[in-house]
Amino acid sequence: MFKKFIKIMKMAPAIERLNIDKDELQRVYRYWRIRAFYSVFIGYAFFYICRTNLSIAMPRIIQDLGYSKTQMGIVTSLFYVTYAIAKFTNGVLCDKANPRYFMALGLFLASCVNIFFAFSPAMASNLTVVVGATISPIFFFALFWAINGYMQSMGSPMGPKVMSSWFSISERGTKYSVYNTCHNVGAFIIMAVGGWIVQKWGWQAGFYIPGMFCALGALFVVNRLRDRPESLGLPSVNEYRNDYSAMEKDNTKITDSSTLKEIAWHYVFSNYRIWLLAFASLFVYIIRYGLMDWAPTYLVEAKGSSIGFAGLKASVIELFGIPGGILAGMATDFFLKGRRIPVAIICLACLGLSATALFFVPPGHPILDTVLLAACGFFTYGPQMLIPGLAAIDFATRRAAGTAVGLTGSFSYFGAMVSGVGSGILIDKFGWNGGFYLWVGSALIAMFLVLPLWKAKALSD
Repeated sequence: MFKKFIKIMKMAPAIERLNIDKDELQRVYRYWRIRAFYSVFIGYAFFYICRTNLSIAMPRIIQDLGYSKTQMGIVTSLFYVTYAIAKFTNGVLCDKANPRYFMALGLFLASCVNIFFAFSPAMASNLTVVVGATISPIFFFALFWAINGYMQSMGSPMGPKVMSSWFSISERGTKYSVYNTCHNVGAFIIMAVGGWIVQKWGWQAGFYIPGMFCALGALFVVNRLRDRPESLGLPSVNEYRNDYSAMEKDNTKITDSSTLKEIAWHYVFSNYRIWLLAFASLFVYIIRYGLMDWAPTYLVEAKGSSIGFAGLKASVIELFGIPGGILAGMATDFFLKGRRIPVAIICLACLGLSATALFFVPPGHPILDTVLLAACGFFTYGPQMLIPGLAAIDFATRRAAGTAVGLTGSFSYFGAMVSGVGSGILIDKFGWNGGFYLWVGSALIAMFLVLPLWKAKALSD
């Protein structure tokens, strides 16, 4: 049984090339490219529905159960530290895994964990009776949310793997930037709707309803998603489009039969550009998750908003992140000939300014708050897509896309971990100005870390 499970999870093998003419090849290839795109897009959007829900439920959990921001920050940080470690290990594995089953399994298990999270108080009560000592629900909050972090990491590296398998380097900036909005879509849906769910039915509904919904999403992924073109009898995307980076075209040392260790060392661990991206990603994610996790609570406490409207207003971070990320990717393709970093630096500067302005707006200006949150979202998702994602793929090639994004993603979520508990501690100790000092300062540090890559393009282009 275990051997059969491992076989299913492995990368689908290449099969005999289809014997079709050029016109039919274009038709078939177009069909599978579209299907691969929307399958992985919708699939990963589901993942965000059962992870961003905690930020919406957090004000109600704090209110109903009396936990401090530091305690809830620890819960979010445990998610991120688990996610950071697992994203790297699963990133390496995904380079040799079948996205269809690997991604679906992670989504299904994440949905189950969300449902368990909703029943944490009941579990704590029952365990208290059994052991004869008081067990706090926050123990189960931390446990289940840490497990959720692992399950979520089974979905994240699959997007870059699928996109780099089906879209070549000259079109990747635009296509990947559109794909990258999938988590904006998922987060926007749960933030816009989740606040009203929590307000009407309580914080627990904010977990078991998304959990049941995402279990259906896992079935969708299994049904729709497929592996690389070669597994369907099609040529690789580089061959199909005659589009190679210099290293991909000339390199004969690394092949499909190369070991994970050889691929990882050759394209990732000996590549200084990937390391600069990784450290910058850490700080990008401090401000990204600082705003995303704490914006609803900030609006409730500092701006006097209701939970429902706080969720709706905070959702514009994700909504306006969609055009922000797409335009950033398009700019790198059409105006900078594949140079990703200049756009990321400009966006980080504007993000720091937008977050600073949000802090200084006094209570009683909900429209201005919403506009500035929209600006934060618009300028967040360019760097979030370009630095740990697209640039990492460019500098590592499609052969090591999962490993490269796994490494940068691990650093990203160590940053998110710092943002979770660090923001909670600073806000408890210094008020909301402590949180904003951390977030804005992180945007500035990320800018300086990627400055040496200002002129860098994909590998040796």
